[in-house]
Amino acid sequence: MAPLSQKLALFGLKNSRGGAFTFGFLSLALPCGQTVIVFSACAVFGSPSVGLINGCLFALFTTPALILAMHTISFLPKSFPYNKVMGLLSVFVGLLAMLRGFAELSLISHCILNPNSPSSYQIVFF
Repeated sequence: MAPLSQKLALFGLKNSRGGAFTFGFLSLALPCGQTVIVFSACAVFGSPSVGLINGCLFALFTTPALILAMHTISFLPKSFPYNKVMGLLSVFVGLLAMLRGFAELSLISHCILNPNSPSSYQIVFF
C-alpha cells in the first residue's frame, strides 16, 4: 500500500490541474469537518447512488478552491507580506476555535449573527 500512497502523493503535489483534481477528489478520505458532513449526508439517505453523487460533487467543487489556493501567490505583488498575513490569519482561526470551545463549555455565550431569524438557519461565528 505504501508504494501506491507515495505515487498518489507525488501526483497530487504536481503543479498541474490533474494533480489538483486528484488531490481534491481524494480529499474525501481526509478526516475534516467538511468530509464528516458529506459522509453524514450519505449515511442519512442510505443510498450508494446518493453517496456517489454527493462525494463527486464535493470533490468537483473542492478542486477549484485547491487550484486557487495553489496559485494565489502569483496574483499578489512580490512585496506582499504573505508570511505575516498567513500567520495573522492562522492566529485568527485559532482564536475562533478557542472561542468556540469556550462557548461549548458554557464559559462564554455563542456569537450568533442572526439569533432572532424567522428562518431555520443561524450564522454562528463561535
